[in-house]
Amino acid sequence: STFYCQVLFKIPGSESTLDSNPFPITLHYHTEQVTFDLTSDKVVKEGDNVTFQCLSDGQPQPDYLFFRLEGAEMVEIPTDGKGTLVLWNVTKSQSGTYQCEALDFDSPSDLQLKRNLSIFINYIDPLTISPSEGNVFPLGADVHLECSTRASETPQITWRKGKVPVSPSGILTLRNLTYVSGGRYVCEAVVPSIKGLRTTESFSIIVEGKPTMGVEMVNRATVSKEGERVTLTCVSTGYPPPLIRWSIDTRPTVTVRESEVSSTLSVPVTFRILRSGVSCNSSNKHGWAQRSFRLAIVPPTTPPPKTSDVDSVNEKDSRQPQGGSGGAIIAVMVCVLLLLLVVGCLYLLHKRERLPCGKTDKKEPAQPQVTSDSIVVEMKSGQNPETSGLLKRPSTNQS
Repeated sequence: STFYCQVLFKIPGSESTLDSNPFPITLHYHTEQVTFDLTSDKVVKEGDNVTFQCLSDGQPQPDYLFFRLEGAEMVEIPTDGKGTLVLWNVTKSQSGTYQCEALDFDSPSDLQLKRNLSIFINYIDPLTISPSEGNVFPLGADVHLECSTRASETPQITWRKGKVPVSPSGILTLRNLTYVSGGRYVCEAVVPSIKGLRTTESFSIIVEGKPTMGVEMVNRATVSKEGERVTLTCVSTGYPPPLIRWSIDTRPTVTVRESEVSSTLSVPVTFRILRSGVSCNSSNKHGWAQRSFRLAIVPPTTPPPKTSDVDSVNEKDSRQPQGGSGGAIIAVMVCVLLLLLVVGCLYLLHKRERLPCGKTDKKEPAQPQVTSDSIVVEMKSGQNPETSGLLKRPSTNQS
């Protein structure tokens, strides 16, 4: 604490004060209480950093000693004596009882200046995968793997391939292996109650067998003209990794990823290649596979000229009347044919029955013009028909 002295004095008509310079006074008193605790997280797991703090109520602060109980004996842990102990990246073997002692020689001997603190470090042991011998299995075989571990609490164990879960327990069973079954599998163990307490172990499965060609491979290629280059790719899977050979003498680019081999080449298309085609052959000690490529020249087609919207509309409009006039012509022709059919029927009826076309009034028969060669039949009233005779006009010209 800081103190100062103040003087109050009177002068005629007023009072004044005068302060001395401040000065500290340090009080020394012995330690009576000691505390020992963790300033870090109380739930500790392997890999954490653990910080112990030892404090006392004495003035000035005394030095501190730290100990760890090993068996029946306390073993000192070297520190700087300032009351802080840090354990870095702890392991389960560092679980146990720790002790802090305040070194205050002014305190009465009957005061207890030691404090103990026990910590437990949660852990999970490395995973064990069995059987561990060999990871190469024949094509079509069955595989049974078991993953296990020990932990401070019961762990949850699962299997996954990439990000896809493949088993909800520590047992992984794969039946009738294919090349798709091969790859890297990961066993993961987690203690749910302890945040961040987990461990993983991987196991790679290699499927051994004869080569196969990917069904997704494109086996047809086209170019626009002879001499144009084309790129062909063969992808084959097998173990041991297959060797890919091409039917043409060109150096390919080869990529190997585990048991998958990819071979790519670029060649100019010639008449000989068009006639014979190109093939790739993949082989290893278990067998072989082959894939053929068909090549063709497809000349580019010339796209039709683009027309404006107005031209399209005009063309559409010009086509509409043509369609309408064609329909009208057909209708007229049908009507004409029907009319001719009706006229023909009427004509035939008229010829057969001599039907009159209309009424006629009775009139005196007109006197026919008599010629020298005419023969006149005259009916005279009052005479019987029997007395009627044929009168023949005498001819004026006699030869």
